[in-house]
Amino acid sequence: MARFSRPVRPTTNSATRAAARPAATAVVWVEVLEHRTTLSAATAAAPSDRAVATAQAPALKVAVRPVKPAPVTSRAAAAPTSTNTSTTTASAPLATLTLKPLDLNLLGLEVKTSVITITLSAKAGKGQLLGNLLHTASTLVNLQQASAALNRVLGSTVDLLNATHLSISGVGTGTLTSAKAATTKVATVSIAPVHLNLLGVNVDTSPIQLSIIAHSGNGLVLGNVLAALANLFNPPLPAKLNVDTVNAKLAALLGQLNQQIPGIAAAPVTPVTAMPGRVVSLTVPPLDLNLLGLGLKTSPITVDATARSGSGLLLGNVLTTALNTLGATPQNLADLSNNLNGLLAKVVGVLNAGTATVSAGAVNKLAPIVQTLLSPTLTNPVPGSTAQVLNLVIASADGTSPPVKVDLLGLDVTTSNIMAVLTAKTGDGQVLGNMLYNLANLANPNGTGALLNLFNRLGTAAYTGTAPSANTTTSGPALPAQQLLKVNLKPLDLNLLGLEVKSDPITVTVSAQPGAGDLLGNVLSGVTALLNVSAINNALNNVLGTAVDLANSAALAVNGVTAGALDTSAAGVSATDVLSLIVSPVHLNLLGLLVDTGPIHLTVTANAGPGLVLGNVVTDLANVFNPPLPATLDVDAINARLEQLLAQLNQQIPGIAAAPVATVKLAPGQALSLTVPPVNVNLLGLVLKTSAVTVNATGQTGNGLLLGNVLATALNTLGATPANLSRLDNDVNALLAKVVGVLNASALTLPASALAALPGVLQTLASPTLTAPTGTTSATTPVLDLVIASPNGGSTPPVDVNLLGLRVTTSNVTAQLSARTGDGQVLGNLVYNVANLLNPNESSTLLLLLAQLSQLGTV
Repeated sequence: MARFSRPVRPTTNSATRAAARPAATAVVWVEVLEHRTTLSAATAAAPSDRAVATAQAPALKVAVRPVKPAPVTSRAAAAPTSTNTSTTTASAPLATLTLKPLDLNLLGLEVKTSVITITLSAKAGKGQLLGNLLHTASTLVNLQQASAALNRVLGSTVDLLNATHLSISGVGTGTLTSAKAATTKVATVSIAPVHLNLLGVNVDTSPIQLSIIAHSGNGLVLGNVLAALANLFNPPLPAKLNVDTVNAKLAALLGQLNQQIPGIAAAPVTPVTAMPGRVVSLTVPPLDLNLLGLGLKTSPITVDATARSGSGLLLGNVLTTALNTLGATPQNLADLSNNLNGLLAKVVGVLNAGTATVSAGAVNKLAPIVQTLLSPTLTNPVPGSTAQVLNLVIASADGTSPPVKVDLLGLDVTTSNIMAVLTAKTGDGQVLGNMLYNLANLANPNGTGALLNLFNRLGTAAYTGTAPSANTTTSGPALPAQQLLKVNLKPLDLNLLGLEVKSDPITVTVSAQPGAGDLLGNVLSGVTALLNVSAINNALNNVLGTAVDLANSAALAVNGVTAGALDTSAAGVSATDVLSLIVSPVHLNLLGLLVDTGPIHLTVTANAGPGLVLGNVVTDLANVFNPPLPATLDVDAINARLEQLLAQLNQQIPGIAAAPVATVKLAPGQALSLTVPPVNVNLLGLVLKTSAVTVNATGQTGNGLLLGNVLATALNTLGATPANLSRLDNDVNALLAKVVGVLNASALTLPASALAALPGVLQTLASPTLTAPTGTTSATTPVLDLVIASPNGGSTPPVDVNLLGLRVTTSNVTAQLSARTGDGQVLGNLVYNVANLLNPNESSTLLLLLAQLSQLGTV
């Protein structure tokens, strides 16, 4: 069971303490845990009895004068400074989740994964704010033991799933049951290890590999269907793509499937009607699976894509013309969606009707203590009891608008509501349901000692023994959720040389819900009682709010821009909507760990006008393919217009070099190679550096490569050759390189009034010498580090996805955000100082600053 250090209230009362100290003196209570500090503060103006001592160490009472910091220009003007001499320790693993390899066989559809490991660790040391905080929390909650218990149950779950046999009844004879034995690769996904470091909190994954294979053979219904689908458009390929021909083949396959499985109804799906501009409307029907008591239910999920044509709608105009060139009418596109949806509905109907069984031998191989968890009456004697494992909801607040909507230059993508529920149901033979239900209830409030002992033994070496029987547990009234973190991000309104980025307020709340069946909520809820999460949360939001205010007040400027065509938009418009992203509130509940977001709304607008370099460039790019649209798509004509825009850009900004980017020469079958060049920008001391990121797309042709064959035929119909596609990619890459070069050469300035308007404590945090080591003119601390890199030095792509012959790969992805101190580096100073407020062995003055930050109130 998770271990906790219970706080002990001092025996002296408030009156006694008040009499023992001068009236003008403030008292700061600091909880010390193995040289790591968490703050509880009380001032003379607002006394508090929350001063506590932990079981490991007595509380430290520090008397200091109340401070209202003034704007800082030197070390003497600030509160006493930190020497910042503490060293950084190696990352300490706190929890490791390991998922054993899956190897599921669902009626001939095989799903396999590699071992997947996710490690959470904390690095304590100077500048590691979150690492120090989580390291402290790890002394209160035994996350390693909890994750070990969870891993043993997860491993047993995977073993049982791999041994599970799925069967259905009502399948007639025909080509989809008596196919010859064969193997068809449907999809492979490979992702290199991911490393994320956020202020000392590290998340690392192992390499991730997923493969989906269709096995054809006698009785392998799903394998035979997918193999037939993959081979629907095999060579020899026609000279031009004909959508009606594709529809005829899909309809024939759907007819065979319905003829052979008349007794199993297709999952419900709404028919798609023809609509001008609609490209596709695909629906994944509702799932309702029961895998040995592990139930999965989802809502139907529809994704719609629509192309709108008009001035400034670059992607919509290009897509509309491309579809016209392919002879795609609204009606045959609707037929295409209906055929694909019909196949999906029948396949999902088969899965929903399947019956899962597992052999007694697979159960007997489990460790005895794990077999104890298979009892349907271990933690609750009521037959058929159910525990919710996961609940995900992304739903429209008004019930009518799409919960997810993306509009990018005339290409609109929307989704229906997304809901998924994973439950564990107990009962005879429901071995997976019993095991997960019992695990979820082992740490319940008011649970029996035998169950807590079982949880402890699962997380230690003693798990191999026989567990004691325990079939009674009591659950009291539902307890309120304990808030762990609530981040409020104020609205952004950035103007980057005419490119305006705006957002609505964004809220993210993380809570722990204790109660029956809420394993993670029960384990984590104790943290809120032992750490002053409210004070830390308020301080974090005040600093974030200040950073947003400063960023919104800043202006981006660049030198070396001459007069020319880009002084105003050549299209003659003042504003162009580039991107609009809307995401409805997201709710996730994982065994009592709750994550909730508010609605998210982000817009990017290109404003054209004198001196607005980026706004003018993006405006002209959006209008490069305006109506009247040609009858057919001409790649060479698009290239000519892009090159004209690039020439104007280079002519007006000759003194700023484009960011480096490699020249593209596409191989036969390669459709795309786009590169976002390396970014290196300094935003008032917040320094962002990225690697160049390249995305490649290739179509492979051959038997069983459905998407590759269709792509090759579509490109041929559009007259897209390797030569003019290479030219197109180079033109787009050159524009990106010049734009990134301008950003990298830009300087961000902040009016003095914006800093002067800040409260005194925040002005103190903007000092370049508050926590920086003595004698340094500039110090740097990493804020965020993200790496997705090939483990063998780059010989294999770090991300590689191949779906029926359509292969997408990326180069390595690295991004670093750091805070750099110095005169004028206001955001860098602010973030650097906040990162160092909880350093080990640090002065109490920094803790007082944290207390003052929390008392400003939540932004």
